[in-house]
Amino acid sequence: MEYMLRDKRQYIVEMFKWPMAKQLIKLAGKVRIEPMLENTYHPISHVLIDIRDEFFDLENNPGRDGPFRAAFKVLIAVVESDRYYRWRFQWLVEQLLEAIIDGKWKPRTELSGLDKHWRGGEPSGKGYEFTVAYYKGG
Repeated sequence: MEYMLRDKRQYIVEMFKWPMAKQLIKLAGKVRIEPMLENTYHPISHVLIDIRDEFFDLENNPGRDGPFRAAFKVLIAVVESDRYYRWRFQWLVEQLLEAIIDGKWKPRTELSGLDKHWRGGEPSGKGYEFTVAYYKGG
C-alpha cells in the first residue's frame, strides 16, 4: 500500500503544496483590507483574528510566513462576509471538536527543542490539555 506522505511526499510538495501556496498568496492579495478587530463584525472573525495574532507571535519562519498570512486573510474574509461558508466552517470546527472528544485526534507531541521555528515551547494550554485528556491512543 502506498502512503501519501511516506511514498509521495516530494511529489506532493513540488506538484501541490508550493503551487497552492503561491496561488493562495495571489488570491489573498485581492482582499484589499487586512481583517482586524476594528473592521470586522462577526464574533467568529474576532476569534480567528485573535488566533492569527497569537499564531504569528509563536511562529518564527519567514520563509513560510506568506502562505500562513494568506490563509488567515482569506479564511477571515470569507467567514466575515459569507454566512453560507461561515456555517460550513463552524460545522468543520464542531466535527474537529467531536473527534477530540471521541479520542480520535492525536495531541501535538513534545518538540524537545527540535522545532527552531516555533517560539511557543513545548505543547501546553487548555486546548492541548483537553486533547490529551481525551486521546485514546492508537
